Amino acid sequence: MVPNGWKLSTIEEIANVSSGGTPSRKNDTYWNGNIPWVTTAEVQFKVIKDTSEKITEEGLANSSAKLFPVDTILMAMYGQGKTRGQVAKLGIEASTNQACAAIVLHPDYEVDYYYQFLVSQYENIREMANSGGQENLSGGIVKSIQVPVPPLPEQKKIAQILSAWDKTITTTEQLLANSQQQKKALMQQLLTGKKRLLDKNGVRFSGEWREVSLSDICQINPRKSPAPKDGKVSFIAMESVSEDAKLLSSSVREYDDVSKGFTSFADGDVLVAKITPCFENGKGAYIEQMRNGIGFGSTEFHVLRSGAKSDSKYLYYLTNISEFRVRGEANMQGSAGQKRVTTDYLKSLKVTVPEELSEQKKIASILSTADQEITALKQQLDTLKQEKKALMQQLLTGKRRVKVDDKEVA
Repeated sequence: MVPNGWKLSTIEEIANVSSGGTPSRKNDTYWNGNIPWVTTAEVQFKVIKDTSEKITEEGLANSSAKLFPVDTILMAMYGQGKTRGQVAKLGIEASTNQACAAIVLHPDYEVDYYYQFLVSQYENIREMANSGGQENLSGGIVKSIQVPVPPLPEQKKIAQILSAWDKTITTTEQLLANSQQQKKALMQQLLTGKKRLLDKNGVRFSGEWREVSLSDICQINPRKSPAPKDGKVSFIAMESVSEDAKLLSSSVREYDDVSKGFTSFADGDVLVAKITPCFENGKGAYIEQMRNGIGFGSTEFHVLRSGAKSDSKYLYYLTNISEFRVRGEANMQGSAGQKRVTTDYLKSLKVTVPEELSEQKKIASILSTADQEITALKQQLDTLKQEKKALMQQLLTGKRRVKVDDKEVA
């Protein structure tokens, strides 16, 4: 069923569909020219404005590659992982490899409407792939994709609305990337003493930083807490912490069920993954809001507990700088695939820290604020994407009609 005034068609009926080719890799004169050449790895729900590889006029003339115009919609017919079914729009004239279907719309069809429609149909299109072999799409399958055809003014209006959402999402993504980059630079400056902050009196901290063993300022893998009165504790698996060292989730368990055979920790502790590749990838977390303040979790966690000479949040950020992870990786022990950062290594690890606890707290506070800003932007971005997804479902199918020339289409 399509709305009043719309009709149902297929890609084949509204567009020319073809694919590209790959000039021989054995002929150097075919490559490193000035003609952009798109591979499916670059077809990722975006406007393509440049390519990593380029071919020459000779390569174009002596292969199946073709030059496609601006506003061609590309669809990945096969490729690794989630590649199959992804689409992109050409913002430049470009050629493609044979794994890309090139969809050039006939006149009177709005490219941005159909680009957005194909984006919204990603999962359905993947399901249309052949069931055998690599489960690829083919030119025939792409041509058979059913598409709605609203009147052209309505196509343009819908595309305009969704493009506005895309711009807002892109702006938020840029803000998020900037905030993440600024925090990274801030960590590098503050946790090495290159930048000193002001104390509560507005005077810049000037106390010395000293090199100490990590075990001098915190307990490493402390003893477990006694059972709480109600016997309930939190449990954290390795998959419950992210690669940017955030706690994603936890569950409630009985103390008696997890107090043996798992790693114990408590509110205010810092978790650091010990096994490869979790350690190198940055897995860990700052622990808070555990049931009864007590947690247990994967045996592949090390636990750092701050003492009188260290602030717990400062310790947490110290374990997230690239130097901590790089040095740890270089000192792992064990066989391939089972390498771990050992407790002895952590105990002897030399770190440079400010002597004044108040400076540690101030640094941790600044970085926590940066984290909160990043978290807020991530939530904002997720909300925008969800809202746009819902809007696409309504507008692209005609469940919700738009106003064209100030008249709402019924």
